[in-house]
Amino acid sequence: MKIEKLNFSNIPQLSPFDKAFQSGDPVLRPFFEHECNLEQFVEVIAKKNFPKENRVILGNALKKQYEGIVSDTAVTDNISSLFSIDTFTITTAHQPSLFTGPLYFIYKICSVINLCIQLKEKYSDKHFVPVYYMGSEDHDFEEINHLYIFGKRIEWSDKQGGAVGHYQTDSLNKAIEELSGILGSSPEALHLKTLLSESFKPGLNYGTCMFHFIHKLFERFGLLVLLPDAPELKRLMIPVFQDDLLHSGSLTHVNNTVSKLETLGFANQAFVRPINLFYLLPGKRERIEKQGDIYKVLNTEIQFQETEILSELENHPERFSPNVILRPLYQEIILPNLAYIGGGGELAYWMERKLQFENYGIPYPMLIRRNSMQWIDKNAAAKLEKLEFKAVDIFKETEALLKEFVAKNSGTDLSFNEERIAFEGIFNQISDKVKLIDASLEGNVAAQQAQLFNSLEKLETRLLRSEKQKAETELNQIRKIQEKLCLPNGLQERKENFMGLYLKYGEGLLDFLVEKLNPLEKEFLLVFE
Repeated sequence: MKIEKLNFSNIPQLSPFDKAFQSGDPVLRPFFEHECNLEQFVEVIAKKNFPKENRVILGNALKKQYEGIVSDTAVTDNISSLFSIDTFTITTAHQPSLFTGPLYFIYKICSVINLCIQLKEKYSDKHFVPVYYMGSEDHDFEEINHLYIFGKRIEWSDKQGGAVGHYQTDSLNKAIEELSGILGSSPEALHLKTLLSESFKPGLNYGTCMFHFIHKLFERFGLLVLLPDAPELKRLMIPVFQDDLLHSGSLTHVNNTVSKLETLGFANQAFVRPINLFYLLPGKRERIEKQGDIYKVLNTEIQFQETEILSELENHPERFSPNVILRPLYQEIILPNLAYIGGGGELAYWMERKLQFENYGIPYPMLIRRNSMQWIDKNAAAKLEKLEFKAVDIFKETEALLKEFVAKNSGTDLSFNEERIAFEGIFNQISDKVKLIDASLEGNVAAQQAQLFNSLEKLETRLLRSEKQKAETELNQIRKIQEKLCLPNGLQERKENFMGLYLKYGEGLLDFLVEKLNPLEKEFLLVFE
């Protein structure tokens, strides 16, 4: 396979923030702490003073989560290593999207593994553990309940409510059956079906099933899957949760940073509230809101006096769930983490947190943009070459690409730009002459010019339509190429599931991604099959 690297500025589907961060725009520099390179990890390691007692709590929590699971020695060794002061983590996080959801779910994890390998080579006296932090407490079911494979949407229909990781999976059978039918019967398909049947067993909640599925995919790489809703881990967060309940500890710090970013033209990513906690119940995850002297759990009859909610927090910290404002703090409190690898949107909301981290005295990790990758199959590549397009052209808006092809292949210039310039000179001369005789008629001249130019524009449109009809076969090919590559409305990595590629390459796909997805490289990757 051949890889071509593109500058992020050439990809219109990417956000202004993405392009600014990857290009090293200095306006963003005040909002993060560490430059993205291997040498900077000396400083990050020095600042990460992770308490020994937290290591014991984390290690034991992970041992409990992996209890009864047959694991590759790389996994068990990594869990054991967390008890050592010379072990650190590199982390990514994501909601437990249906069977991993879009491709970038897999790209994030592979980028984390790649960086851990690089760090071990650079700092051989330390140990680096890749971690996938599962956002199993998220309650936006509509965001995680579907996937696309070969352009077909598979959806999990359910209305249980509450944290998605706590959903029971009886209703998932239909989606699994539909996916199995699409996968087929190749050896690679049979392997995927085995993984699904071994992971999504009756009686397990969805978070646990996804834990098994991700573990089975990546265990040979030593990836640790962390379910963050363990009571012993939540207990480490009690001081921050308490401050949020009593003093709205994040409100001012986050809002100040958001205002500065908005002044620079970057949109707010997450809304900070006076209280940024949810209360977890079976089938519910509801916001906590203070009304007068009472803490109410919205959409329920539950309410607490101040002493009562503090007692509830102390006795049952697992019932309190951080929203997006507090989640980064929670991650960095429970992990000996050095770097967070995420997409542009994630890094944008992390940058809103720097003052918040400083307020709580929590070391701020290195922020690294995950790799982005677009796969172009042999058939699409051959058609692009025949149509005389470069690979970068496929990211252009469809109509612009069609016009470009027609203009390039038409035997005649389809625009009247030169004629417009000539007419503009003539109308200027007419206007000058009219002003000498009767200045009140100058507006008539301008109106006649506008009418003529409008007619020229309509004529251009008709000429373009005529040429498009002659090239309809080629234009349909362009449309189909973009549709196949998921580009008309976004990027392939944000839609298609990894299983379509796995059917082609099997286990070799993950090896390839781990090798090629170096998150310290800042280019967009095109892979030609």
